[in-house]
Amino acid sequence: MCAGPPEFCAFLRETVQSSLVITMKGFSRITVDPRVCNGKPCIRGLRFPVSRLLGLLAAGETKESILKAYPYLEPEDIDEALRYAAALASASMKLFTLWMWDWIGLPMRS
Repeated sequence: MCAGPPEFCAFLRETVQSSLVITMKGFSRITVDPRVCNGKPCIRGLRFPVSRLLGLLAAGETKESILKAYPYLEPEDIDEALRYAAALASASMKLFTLWMWDWIGLPMRS
């Protein structure tokens, strides 16, 4: 709760809210905002989660059919969602590998 003048409080509220939007490092089209889709990574701040786009692709939808069904999406959005999924899979595999090395007692590699 802000106890200052209303103009200052409005400015402060807007500043804090706008700083909540995070653009994923290396992924300019993927944003995370706790006020949009419960903070799930979304395409360009739209209420279109990356997971939904990946689910459409996994279900066999083509890039062209997705772009036709969702005209506000751009081809680069789909490309970036796929790169993002690949990066997540790679990071998850690295963490799993480190966990396995630790679990079986092998020395950690740098």
